[in-house]
Amino acid sequence: MSAIWVAWEEEEFTNFLSDCISEAGDGGSFKTPTFAAAATHIAPFLERGPTKTTQMCKNKYSVMRHAWKVVYTIKQVSGWSWDETTGASINQDTKSSWDDYVARHPEARPYRNRGWPYAHAFEIINPSPASGANVFVPTAPPLSTPLSAPLSATSSSQGNTQGGDEDGAGVAPHESQEVAAEGSDDDWEVSIFTIV
Repeated sequence: MSAIWVAWEEEEFTNFLSDCISEAGDGGSFKTPTFAAAATHIAPFLERGPTKTTQMCKNKYSVMRHAWKVVYTIKQVSGWSWDETTGASINQDTKSSWDDYVARHPEARPYRNRGWPYAHAFEIINPSPASGANVFVPTAPPLSTPLSAPLSATSSSQGNTQGGDEDGAGVAPHESQEVAAEGSDDDWEVSIFTIV
């Protein structure tokens, strides 16, 4: 039998998952016990259809996660202004770019001037729904970026030393100061460390 979801079941479901974010893996993936607990949590909100099962909750999350990927992508497009109520808020000035976008991404069509009420919750659950081999995950520094650098490597490029800066004002031994070293535009690398 198919699940029938009403708005407040969906809202309670997404709120529950937002509260369980610590149980999510990379990319907002939840395990079966979390979906089982979600099914129990939303049971009192049932209005129509059968009681939601663990599998129904998994399926609903999959559908909502796909919708979030579409909405997230729309939110990244320059020149459009996303709103929870009016979606991409397309007007006469942005109609042409929207039509071009929808020709390439037909799944975006429903969000032209209609929002998605769960965008805020999914910003918590799955802040960056991008996937693939070359996706940057900000939970760990890239392997090519050093975690620290010797004082002499960075202080000379900025004109700073532990005893003073360009203005001649010294850095007290108990204060912290972040120092960054820059390279060329093609070979840009930053090393940040604290001088105590």
